[in-house]
Amino acid sequence: MTTKAKQNPISPPRGMSGRQAAAYWGVSPGTFTKMVALGIAPAPMQLPGIDRIIYDRNEIDTAISAAVRAGRSTGTVG
Repeated sequence: MTTKAKQNPISPPRGMSGRQAAAYWGVSPGTFTKMVALGIAPAPMQLPGIDRIIYDRNEIDTAISAAVRAGRSTGTVG
């Protein structure tokens, strides 16, 4: 019997709003804002001529990995 891994047909966008970025990280928007202020999560960017704040998914992935590594080294991540 062969088993196929389920794949998510819809991947998160590369540029995310604050709400999307918070949901991607798995925290509330308020907590995500605090994480940005503390330097745990990456700061957003604003593209020239576009009136929208965008969080880069790749930067968020890097920050999540760094936070997990830091938590493991201090024993705070399960």
